[in-house]
Amino acid sequence: MMYFIVVQVVFDLKDPKKGKLVAKSLLKNVNNYLYGDQTMEFMSSHHPPQKRHPALIPLSKDHHQGLLLCWKIRQGFDKNIEVDRISKYLVYFFDVHLTAHFKEEEEVLLTKLDDDDAYKQDTYYQHEEIRSLIDEIRQNLQDEKLVHQFEKKLEAHIRFEERKLFPYLQGLFDEKTLQEVGHLIEGKEAAEDWPDVFWARK
Repeated sequence: MMYFIVVQVVFDLKDPKKGKLVAKSLLKNVNNYLYGDQTMEFMSSHHPPQKRHPALIPLSKDHHQGLLLCWKIRQGFDKNIEVDRISKYLVYFFDVHLTAHFKEEEEVLLTKLDDDDAYKQDTYYQHEEIRSLIDEIRQNLQDEKLVHQFEKKLEAHIRFEERKLFPYLQGLFDEKTLQEVGHLIEGKEAAEDWPDVFWARK
């Protein structure tokens, strides 16, 4: 994942100036790849590129941040960070970012699908699974197993939406509907203020 490489470069290079230059170059390529003429999908070679419709790009940007959260969780465990520190950030991220993201998807996208639509049902089910895990983590901040489960479920959910749900919606909705969706999606990035950047610790 190019974004993760950028983050690692910034923290690993001993020369800060060199690190910034490399990061700037890589981020430019990432932005072109994600938000320019290429696909918004986080792909493997088995998933051909599909250009993301502008109406859905804000949600795909949210997904990018969600994958970054998964990376931060893995970094935390790799660095032997205390589980409760990872859990507290995870809960914070969910409350600040994912709650609004899930709400937008459910109220803007899923309401346009029939109740018996399989993709609609799968998306709701996955959202509820993740919400339930968060509720458990709130009550058990020291439970490493729950945090690992959350990380795996969130990553799988994001890939489901990028590789299956969004292409399905782009094929199903006409241009007028997609434009309506675009007007309803805010696309605002919530400011993040979390002092414990455990994923960056040496």
